[in-house]
Amino acid sequence: MFDGEKVWAASNTTHVATALDKDWQPVAIIAPGSAPIDMFSDGEYPCGANAHADTVTKISVDGDVVGVYDVLIAFTSDGENIWVANWRENTLSKVGPDGADLGKFPVGMLAFDFILDRLGELPFTLTVDGEHVWIVKSGHGTVSPKQLDGVTIGTYPVGSGPASVAYDGASL
Repeated sequence: MFDGEKVWAASNTTHVATALDKDWQPVAIIAPGSAPIDMFSDGEYPCGANAHADTVTKISVDGDVVGVYDVLIAFTSDGENIWVANWRENTLSKVGPDGADLGKFPVGMLAFDFILDRLGELPFTLTVDGEHVWIVKSGHGTVSPKQLDGVTIGTYPVGSGPASVAYDGASL
């Protein structure tokens, strides 16, 4: 995750997040929770999605816990709303800035998805490209874009066990 100054990398095995400066040198190490699997910035605070606790921990750059929230494995923002990957449910939730539930969508739903083992999709991480929410599904080794209204428009193979995705403004 990039917070405008530093790149944050989470480690789900050591239970810490490390901030790296522009020269890739560690400048902060904080504990965002139990097995942080994804990082996100709400514009002010780094947040860590905790795989073992189904929570998100909002933290200060000093390592102080600002808040702990019940959500699932990964999340991102489309600039207006927050999207949450519900790993165990194989769904994607859209949440308003006020916390309102704006919908829950299956991670698949293409014509051929009945062939795939629905229990094995496992939405693992997310990113937004301005028009779509991209869902990395570790169970099937695929990535799927959804329109911001929740409609899936494709599924693409990316290899076994994908665990991350990033958008640089032009490409995934």
